[in-house]
Amino acid sequence: MANSFGLEFSLRFCSGSETLSVSTTIEMVSAEDPTTSHGSYVATYSWSERVSEPPRLTIPPPNLDFSQGQPSMIVKHSTSMEYDSNQFGSPGFLQALITDGSVTLTHKMLDWRYGNRREAQRVLPFLYLGPLSAAKNEKFIRETGFTFMVSVRSTASGPTRTMDAAKMAAQCGISSYNVDIDSPTDLMRKFPAAIKTINDHLEYTANGGSPSVPDSVRPVSIQGKVLIFCETGNERSAAFVAAYLMAVFNIDVITAIQTVQSQRFSICIDDSTKNALGTFETLLRAERDVGRANRFSNEDSRKDNARLQNHLVCAGLARSKRTLDNVYNDDETMEMYNWCSNRQAEAGRGSAPFHDMET
Repeated sequence: MANSFGLEFSLRFCSGSETLSVSTTIEMVSAEDPTTSHGSYVATYSWSERVSEPPRLTIPPPNLDFSQGQPSMIVKHSTSMEYDSNQFGSPGFLQALITDGSVTLTHKMLDWRYGNRREAQRVLPFLYLGPLSAAKNEKFIRETGFTFMVSVRSTASGPTRTMDAAKMAAQCGISSYNVDIDSPTDLMRKFPAAIKTINDHLEYTANGGSPSVPDSVRPVSIQGKVLIFCETGNERSAAFVAAYLMAVFNIDVITAIQTVQSQRFSICIDDSTKNALGTFETLLRAERDVGRANRFSNEDSRKDNARLQNHLVCAGLARSKRTLDNVYNDDETMEMYNWCSNRQAEAGRGSAPFHDMET
C-alpha cells in the first residue's frame, strides 16, 4: 500500500500590470512503497531514512554446570598454535599455555557483591582484571605477587597521569606497560603489541629470568602474574582481557566476553567495543588461516616433489597424448571460467538505484 504525501509550490511573477502564477505539486513516496508517482520506476534495493548502523552483538548467558553445587563454566579452546609469526609471543611458549585444551572456571554470579567492583578478580591463574583502586593498593599488589601491571588508558577523556602504571609499579619494584587508546577501533591496533609484551614477560619469569628460550623448550610453570586495569575495570581493561583470551586460546568473541564476565560480573562493554572485538576475531581467523595454509603448502610441496620424481622414474620421462575425455573436461572448465568472469565483471560494475518497472 502506497504511503505518500504531497508538497505544493506556488510561484508568482509580476511584470508591469500583468501577473503570472505557476503552481506545481510534487508527490513524495516513503520507503514502504519505493514506486514513483508515475508508477514507472521501482527501487533496486530497499532503502531507509535511518542512518545505517552495524549489527548489535548480543552476548547470551553461558552454559553452566551445576553438578558440583556451584555454577561452573568449561571453556574449551584450541590445543595447537597456528600463527605463522611471533606477533603475540614465542610460539613455543604459547603452545605451552594451551596444552590442556580447556579451562574450568567457577562462575561468580551467585557470590557477587557490589563491593567486589572495587577489587580485582582472577580470570586466569596468571591474569587478573580490576579497577584503578586495586592497582593503587600497594598491600594487595605485594601480597598477590604481581610481577607486571598493564594500564589501559583513554587519551580522549583527558590527561592520563592518574592512570600511569609505571608510577604504581615503581612503588612495588615491578614492570609495567601503558596502552593508550583514543577510540574503540584503536584497540585493534594496540592489541598485538600489548599481548606480546605480556607473553614475553610471562616467558621471561617462567624460565628463571632468561630473556628467550628455544621453541622446543617449554616452561614447567608460570611464575609471573599480570594485573590489567582501567578506571572502573569494567570497560577498556575488560575488553583487553577478552582480546588476550581470543588471541592466545583461539576462542570466539562471545566465549571470551562470557569468560571475563564469569569472574568479574560487573563488566560493561559497549556496542562499539564489542564490534571492534568482532573485527579483531576476524583478523585473528585470517592470521590463523594464513599460517595453516603456509604449513600445508610446505607439506604438499614436499609430497608433490617426491611424487613427481617417482612418476618421472616410472614413466621414463614419456609424455602421453591427450585423450578425448581430457579435451571435453578442458572445454567445460573454460566455459565455467568464462561464466565466473562475466559474473565478477557484472558485480564490479554495480547496479542503478532504480530500474524500469515491468508492465
